[in-house]
Amino acid sequence: MSLACACSPLAVTLPRILLEQQARMQLDAHRFAHPEAMYRIVEDDEGPRGRIIVDWKAGGGSHGVDVAVMPGKREGAPGLQMLRSWIEIADRFGLSSRLEVLHDNTAFRIYERLGFAVVGDHSSPMLVMIRPPKSLG
Repeated sequence: MSLACACSPLAVTLPRILLEQQARMQLDAHRFAHPEAMYRIVEDDEGPRGRIIVDWKAGGGSHGVDVAVMPGKREGAPGLQMLRSWIEIADRFGLSSRLEVLHDNTAFRIYERLGFAVVGDHSSPMLVMIRPPKSLG
């Protein structure tokens, strides 16, 4: 729970108890919507650096449910490394990669550079982005 709380953009605003409550609700929502999703935590010698949640059985492709990196632990781009690992595996199995992102999230440009493109309503606050699988041949 401390990883989710530390990664929250609300960590500097909300009291700890509300952060924990928000993190529990978010995790419960992820588990409900993606019951078979894979959860992975990236660690270093000092503990957790970040996490990624991927649903490999999401409508014929893969769905990036959540990616989070601890503040102060972003050196070496662990978030980008987790995303590239997910995409590499999806490509290997011929799966598209899908995610949702708020239109003003700074990661939006990173997703575009990784080959994701917005599909559907471009004016919505929450954008759906898809990356087709790349041929490994």
